[in-house]
Amino acid sequence: MSWCAFVCDAVDGAAGWVEDQAEDAVGSVVDSVEDGLSAVVDYFEGVGESVEEAVSDVAQLAADVAEAAWNGITEAASSVWDWIKRVAGKVWEWTSGALEDAWNWAREAASDAWDWISGAAESVWGALCSAWDAVSGFVEEKVIPFLVDALWVLTHIDDVLIAVSLGLLCLLTGQDEREYDFIEGLYLLDEAALAQRKVTFLPVQDDYVVFSDIHMFVAGDPLDEFRQLGNSELYQAVLLFYCKGGYTLVENGDIEDLWMRETTVGEALLDQATDILGWPFGEMIEDEHEKYRIRSQAVKIFDNNSDVYQTIRALFHDQRKLVRLLGNHDDAWRSDDYLPGLQEIYPELEVFDYALLGDYGGTPPAYGNHPRVIIAHGHQLDAWNNSICRAAGAAMTECASGIPALATKVTERSEWEPTLLWKEGFPNELKQDIAGVDEVEFYETVEDDFRSYSYVPQFILGHTHRPLEDPQIPEWKDCDERKFTEYTNDGTAGRWEQFIWCATVENGSVSLYGWTWDAAGKPFARRFVGAPADCLRPV
Repeated sequence: MSWCAFVCDAVDGAAGWVEDQAEDAVGSVVDSVEDGLSAVVDYFEGVGESVEEAVSDVAQLAADVAEAAWNGITEAASSVWDWIKRVAGKVWEWTSGALEDAWNWAREAASDAWDWISGAAESVWGALCSAWDAVSGFVEEKVIPFLVDALWVLTHIDDVLIAVSLGLLCLLTGQDEREYDFIEGLYLLDEAALAQRKVTFLPVQDDYVVFSDIHMFVAGDPLDEFRQLGNSELYQAVLLFYCKGGYTLVENGDIEDLWMRETTVGEALLDQATDILGWPFGEMIEDEHEKYRIRSQAVKIFDNNSDVYQTIRALFHDQRKLVRLLGNHDDAWRSDDYLPGLQEIYPELEVFDYALLGDYGGTPPAYGNHPRVIIAHGHQLDAWNNSICRAAGAAMTECASGIPALATKVTERSEWEPTLLWKEGFPNELKQDIAGVDEVEFYETVEDDFRSYSYVPQFILGHTHRPLEDPQIPEWKDCDERKFTEYTNDGTAGRWEQFIWCATVENGSVSLYGWTWDAAGKPFARRFVGAPADCLRPV
C-alpha cells in the first residue's frame, strides 16, 4: 500500500467514526424524546382526542426537527469529510512535491559531491600513482641495480686479490714478454711459432679495413654501450661504405664481450657458494656453470645484435671477405666448445690469433716471404690478459662488471667533439702501462728485434681503445721527437659515443680514420694525420 492510500484510508476511517458517533447521539436524543412523548401521551390519555392529537402533532414536530437536525449533521459531516479530503489531497500534493524537490536536490547534491569526491580521489590516486611510479622507477632503475652491483663487487673482492697476485706473478716472471718472441717468430715464419699460434695469410695487394673492441653485449644491460651509444647504426653504415669499395673486413678482437658479466644476485651468491665449497666440488660446479654462462651470454649477444650480424654476413662473409681475430674478451672462440655457436652465424668461419699481410696468394701461402703488415688484437702484449696470464685479467673484468663506468670507460661526444673535430686534437704518444700494453716496451722490442732485418713490418693493434698512428715517443726517453712509425692502433668501435675508429690497409699502406655522422645524418670520415697536428682532417 502506498503512503497516499494509507493517509486517505485513515482520514476516511476518522470521518466514518465521527458520523457513527453523531448518529448514535441523535438516536439517543430521538429515543429520549420519544420516551418523553409516550409518557405525556399516557398521561393525557384520558383527557381527550384533542389533547392526543396535539401531542401527536408535537411528536411529529419533534420527529421532523430531529430528522432535520440529523440531515444537517450528516450534511455537515459530509462537508467536513470533503474538506478533510481536499486538505489532505493538497497536503499530499505539497508533501509529495516537497519530497520530490528534496529528493532531486539531494540527488543533485550527492551527484555533485560524488563527482567532487571521485575527482578528488582520482587526483589523489593519480598523484599517488605518479609518486609510486617515480619512487618505484628510481628504486628499480637506480637503487636495486646499485645494491646488486655493490653485492657483486663485495662478493668478488677475493677475485681481485687473486687477479692482482697473478698479474704481479706474470710481471715478475716475465710472462708478459713471451709473446714478443712469438711475433718475431711469425715474422720469420718459424715453424715452431706457426704451430703454436693460429695464423691467416692474406695478400697485401688487397684493401682491408680493421675494426676492434666493439664489445657487443646483452640487451638492456648497462654494459651494452655499443648499442646504447648509437654506434651499431653507425657501424653498419660505415661497413656499407667499405663494402662498396671492395675492402675485406678484419674484425680484430673483442667483438663480443664474453668476459664481462651480467651482474645478478644469483650469480654473486653462486660465486660465493663455489668459493665456500672449494676444491674439488666448488671448482667443478664453477667450471660447468662457466660453460653454460658463456653459451647463454653469446646467444643473448647474437639476438641483441642480429642486424649487425646480418649486415656483415651479407656484405662480407658471404663474399669471403671476412676475417676474424681473437681478442681477450672473446677468446672463447678459440675453443671447440664454443666456436660452433659463432659458426651458426657465420658458417665455416675460422678465428685466428694473427693476420699476416704479405706476398701471399693461393693455398698454402708462399712461406719465405716476410709479412709487410702484422695485425693482432694486442692483448698478447698485456701482462694481465695474454693467453698465459689471462686469469688475472678475467678476474679483474668479472669484478669490474659491477661498476659499469669503470668496465666500459666511454668517451662521450662532449669530450671528443671539441678536440677531434676542431683544433686541439688528442695525445698521440706512446703510453707505458704496467697494467696493460706497455707501448714503450713494445717500441724498444721492435727496435731490438727487427731493425736488423731488411724491413720492419707495420703493426696494427687494438685492445687499448687508444687510437694512434705513428705515435710520438715520450720526451723522457730523450728520443728527440722520434716516432714509432711502424705502429698504428685502430682504437675502438664501441667505446666512443657515435664515433668509430678503424685502420685501413691499402697496398701495404696503413692509415687511421675516425667516423661519425655529418649534419645531414650520413657517415663522415676524418683522416688522422698524427702529431704535432693531432687532429682529424676531412676526407
